[in-house]
Amino acid sequence: MNALYNKADWKFYLRTPTFMKFYFQASSFAGVFRWKWPFIDIFFYTDNSTHIKSDIYIEKDIIFPLLLRPIATLWLPGPRNALRFFKKISEYYYSNLSFDDKCYLQKYSHRDEEEKYEQKVVNCAQLHNVYPYIQRICDNDYCNEYFMLNDITTLYVLKMTKDK
Repeated sequence: MNALYNKADWKFYLRTPTFMKFYFQASSFAGVFRWKWPFIDIFFYTDNSTHIKSDIYIEKDIIFPLLLRPIATLWLPGPRNALRFFKKISEYYYSNLSFDDKCYLQKYSHRDEEEKYEQKVVNCAQLHNVYPYIQRICDNDYCNEYFMLNDITTLYVLKMTKDK
């Protein structure tokens, strides 16, 4: 794949036959590894008529059809319903995770690819002026996902059909 796009500023790294990383070549290394930060993990999966399976089973309608979402300067395909996707993943890896009120600092640093922190929990509102976040506002039929830089600046809005 990299040979096809040798003039691109991004690269793929095949870590195992079912797992690869996508990153920008000009970025800093992720710890002592060959790939760089920030990166996107890409996992291959098997499927049946209703679910896909990588580490866990996830309903296909959570993932498909894929929607374009911004990652740095690119718009890349991602899960149709990112909120349900992350909730499903968190049920497998974590317990009692809240996406609306509580923000979690995990022990693991993906930037450095090592455990380096104590796990902490803070009210997400405390971080709104520090980190970009998604504000989700729904009516009966649609949900708008506002990508906020702080409590004032909207970077973009995605309007999506609300799951019934």
